[in-house]
Amino acid sequence: MTHTVRSIIFFYLFCSAAGCAECANDATVRFLDTAFLKQPTAVRAALKCEGFKRVFFRSADNLKLDAFYLERPESTCNIILCAGWLPGRKEGMATFYSLLPSTTNVLLFDARGHGRSQGPLLTNLWNYGVDEYKDVIGALAFVRQHNELPTIIIGLCAGAFHAAHALLALQHQGTLAQYHVHGSVFDSGWASVDRVSRTALPVHMCGIVRSLAGTITGRRLDRQGTQDGMATRAVIAAFQHFYRWGHRVVYAPFVRKNELQTNLFDKMARLQVPVLFIHASDDAYVAFEDVRRLYKATPFADAWWITEPSKHACHHLKHTEAYGVHLQEFLERCTSVPDESEER
Repeated sequence: MTHTVRSIIFFYLFCSAAGCAECANDATVRFLDTAFLKQPTAVRAALKCEGFKRVFFRSADNLKLDAFYLERPESTCNIILCAGWLPGRKEGMATFYSLLPSTTNVLLFDARGHGRSQGPLLTNLWNYGVDEYKDVIGALAFVRQHNELPTIIIGLCAGAFHAAHALLALQHQGTLAQYHVHGSVFDSGWASVDRVSRTALPVHMCGIVRSLAGTITGRRLDRQGTQDGMATRAVIAAFQHFYRWGHRVVYAPFVRKNELQTNLFDKMARLQVPVLFIHASDDAYVAFEDVRRLYKATPFADAWWITEPSKHACHHLKHTEAYGVHLQEFLERCTSVPDESEER
């Protein structure tokens, strides 16, 4: 090997190492930066730099799901991160990486129909909530193949809903103990597809209208609509009226056929896994009282109710320090006791 070739190889390795050192130094900052999180390619590169490997696993109904997995030799537990409906991709959940202890294995994945995972999404909206929990069961099976450490699920929005259904399904089958699930975080989750479909999309679309109006007028409009002009209010009112009509006539009849099967109101009382509920009182996407009903029904429940201004599914970004404290305390409680699922 010539001196020139050796020099080139050394320079390449040095740059790579320096790049990864830089990744490590600013990982906490970058993974909490929403502008950075909107760049999937950059996020994937940063995750690889942190030691994540791209993997695939199968859902309980055999869909191929795309994921990133970080396995560390000194880990004391596994963390499975379940994304919400939008965007529903692993890159968005990477933000939690900076909040997790360094003694955890971490799995984040694209939900079915999202990102690089198989499965329907828009073409199967009529049956949303019926099969999605099988992704979570597949994730549990994946980490179970690698170790027998305690596992904690962190579900965000729809991810929390599906995680609860996955645990209930495994418990019903009598197989939950095999997966060593010690706890689940129910962050900004909801109880009913029918109920959340009445509120989440209208709120989201109204936010888009206000953002466009703010761009046109050069003003920053708040989410409460206190600064809305007449034109903005008129557009929002027209959309809300049309949506309520469309939901009642077109969507609701199809969704409600699955309501008994998918709503959590009458099911959480059977769940024998510790759950940490995190929700904000000003969450316009999901009614606060719905989540309080779930909390009261859940046998082993803790809660962090956020009374300060926050944003749906973004509490870890709006209240990062407090979120980290509550999450760490919950993880410690869940992993410091015997496998309760086995005891029961």
